[in-house]
Amino acid sequence: MATYPNVVGGDFIDATLENDQMRAGLNSTVFGNRTSTKATAGAAVEIGYLRLDSVPLVAGYLYEVYAFNLRWDSTVATDHCRFNIRYSSTGAATTASTVFARSEGDPDLQSMPELKTLYSPSSTESGSFLLSFLRTSGTGTVTIQADDRGVWLVVKCIGTSGAGDVGVDV
Repeated sequence: MATYPNVVGGDFIDATLENDQMRAGLNSTVFGNRTSTKATAGAAVEIGYLRLDSVPLVAGYLYEVYAFNLRWDSTVATDHCRFNIRYSSTGAATTASTVFARSEGDPDLQSMPELKTLYSPSSTESGSFLLSFLRTSGTGTVTIQADDRGVWLVVKCIGTSGAGDVGVDV
């Protein structure tokens, strides 16, 4: 039986998996999730908010990485804010890691659509995912407004990676 280390500040839903279960299929297995209800302020410098470390990613499988319940506020009504999901396979993800998904907020709504991306590793690896944010324009202080539902960062296996990109541009 393989045992995976704990997520920093979060939980693995299925922390231990038999090797034959991994080969048999992992549809809908949530490998990591992290929820935070803390409010965090930032400015024009990108800062990390939630991070999942040591997430087991198996070659040949497709993973959905997403963040939701993203709300923000600023001390200046016309400011813009951007959330990023960043990724690293060589240690803890930082604000310098590869951007997997991003969304820039509307200053009128002060909320973001769910950030979502898909990832299929070419080799089995251990991944680190970071949800970060920054003010992209304006002069105010941007704050993540987490309610009692929290802000979520989730990595979920949705099945084998299949045939790949077989569509056509129209």
